[in-house]
Amino acid sequence: MKKKKLLLINPGGKDFRHNKFYEPIELGIVASLVTDPNWEVKIVDLRFEDTDLPEADIVALSSRIIDINTTYEIIRHYKTKGIKTVIGGTHATLCPDEAQKYADVVVIGEAEGVLMQILKDFENGTLKKIYKGCTDLKYTVNRNYYKHYYKTATLQLSRGCPLACDFCCVGKIHNRTHRYRDFKDVVSEIKKTKQKLLFFTDENMYGFSSKNRETVLSFFNEMITQKVNKHWIGMASINAGIDDEFLSLARKSGCIMLLIGFEAIEEDTLTSINKKLNAKLIHDYDKIIKNIHKHRIAVCGAFMLGLPTDNERVIKKRTEFIIKSKIDVFFVTMFTPFPGSKLFDDLQQENKIIYNNYPQDWDYYNQNMPVYTNDHINNMRDLFLKCQNDIRQPKILRKRFLMTLFETRSLSCALYSNYYNFNHFRAFDRVKSLRIINNLFERYQKWIYKKSKV
Repeated sequence: MKKKKLLLINPGGKDFRHNKFYEPIELGIVASLVTDPNWEVKIVDLRFEDTDLPEADIVALSSRIIDINTTYEIIRHYKTKGIKTVIGGTHATLCPDEAQKYADVVVIGEAEGVLMQILKDFENGTLKKIYKGCTDLKYTVNRNYYKHYYKTATLQLSRGCPLACDFCCVGKIHNRTHRYRDFKDVVSEIKKTKQKLLFFTDENMYGFSSKNRETVLSFFNEMITQKVNKHWIGMASINAGIDDEFLSLARKSGCIMLLIGFEAIEEDTLTSINKKLNAKLIHDYDKIIKNIHKHRIAVCGAFMLGLPTDNERVIKKRTEFIIKSKIDVFFVTMFTPFPGSKLFDDLQQENKIIYNNYPQDWDYYNQNMPVYTNDHINNMRDLFLKCQNDIRQPKILRKRFLMTLFETRSLSCALYSNYYNFNHFRAFDRVKSLRIINNLFERYQKWIYKKSKV
């Protein structure tokens, strides 16, 4: 019997700096869950491929707000050929009514629990319009489905977040739950990766309870015991920076950088967006950075500009803090109210959303453009661009590399911070010395990948 073809498409645009940095983990998970031998599965990553879209029996796409209109164009292409389409992912989960207008099938939530049912219903001609997914974290990604070189092996230890920050939609996507995979399964998966660098997509590797913390520490100890010999980057809440046991074991297990959402440096601003933990620790930011460095781990600090209470003075002050701080990598974005967040609902109700002709206007929700009316700022785009220019002057970037080397006492931290920067920010191309260093490091990373016997 001829096998049926399931095509999984990552629609991400080719102009994103980080395209080759991350594996399309959502599609890797879905592909690995197909257990029926009568189905042939293929992943197409449009961040790399210029070829015509291949034929299939059924096509599934993962959706994000940043490329949702490209996703809808691809769906239209296949529907004209009479090929059934499935859409899942964050945008479809948050905007299912919109997604239903385009795709034959919409998956709300996580696809693990419903994928095989969708394929079975397709075979029987009984596809439903909506499937509500459920979580099954007992998976192992089969990386043989990936046909391109990605600079990091992208993994998950946990999924979800129980917090309710007003700017964030993660809580709504995962119903404010936080669940872990079996950490021994994760270690087994790590040992099958070719890349030297791992990236964990967990919203918070540190966890939200003492039980979470114990699980993570056990995971670190397992990595150490198994001698996985990898470096890794992960996201953590700011209180991870005051937990010496966590930091010590993280470093011993291979942690090279922690991404922390500082967001703002004003207590009232943090309180206004329900970022309570940061507000509590705001006067210890410098101490926390220093403590993480003490454990020879770099810090990537995330900040937002253009929050509802921001004004020009606040943005200038926040920019100055970023420049003067000892943060190794800074990730500064324009505050963007995403659907599913409290601030999106509030600003919609207040009639302050400027770009609301959906789905076309989702293109503006790229964290680089102001999409709502701020009562205190009328030149937000100019202020944002000035901040980006000020914090990425070549002189500052060169000093930052040396500062990381000095503060962490780790050449690896400095090299990986530079590696991360070059794979996310174009401004670094202007710094010849750092570019030469990164080119050599990129070659080294690819050499490790090619010589891997996994």
